Amino acid sequence: MTGRLVGVFAVFGVMGMVWNVNTMTLMQQRSPAELLGRVGAALRTLAGAGVPLGALLGGAVVTAFGLYTPPLLTAALIPARKPDVPVVAPQDGITTARDTR
Repeated sequence: MTGRLVGVFAVFGVMGMVWNVNTMTLMQQRSPAELLGRVGAALRTLAGAGVPLGALLGGAVVTAFGLYTPPLLTAALIPARKPDVPVVAPQDGITTARDTR
C-alpha cells in the first residue's frame, strides 16, 4: 500500500512540474513583454484562488451526484476549450515566440 502511495505522489509531482513548465511557457509566449509581470502575478493569484474554490465545488458535486461525476464533467468540458488564442509578436528584441500553426 505504501509503495503505491509513493508512486501516485511521484506521478502527481511530475505531472505538476510538466503543467507548470507548459503554463509558464505559454504565458511568456502570448503576453506582451511590458505586461509579463502583471500577467504572471494574475496567473498565480487565480491559480491559488482556484484551488480552494475547486475543492469546494468538487465536494458539493460529489455529495450531490456521486464520486465519479467530477471527472465526467471535466471530460465533458474539454471540447469547450478555445485553442485558437493568437500569439503576441515579440517586441523586446529578445523574445522569440513564433506562431507555429
